[in-house]
Amino acid sequence: MSTASFRKQFTQAMGVSPMRYVLIRRMEYAKQLLQEGGCTVGQAAEQCGFANIYYFSNVFKSHTGVAPSQYEVT
Repeated sequence: MSTASFRKQFTQAMGVSPMRYVLIRRMEYAKQLLQEGGCTVGQAAEQCGFANIYYFSNVFKSHTGVAPSQYEVT
């Protein structure tokens, strides 16, 4: 199966692109980690596969509407 074919079939089945799906899953995991309170924002970023904490913070804020540091205290 070609990459384009996979992307098209995945998007039709899931309603989002494969990259968007992975990002959504990462953000859900990050929210879980921060809610449990067992790790810092940097640790959550690393565990979710983000090498850059600033990029993680921007993506998290655009996904949830709040900064990760604010989310963990909520």
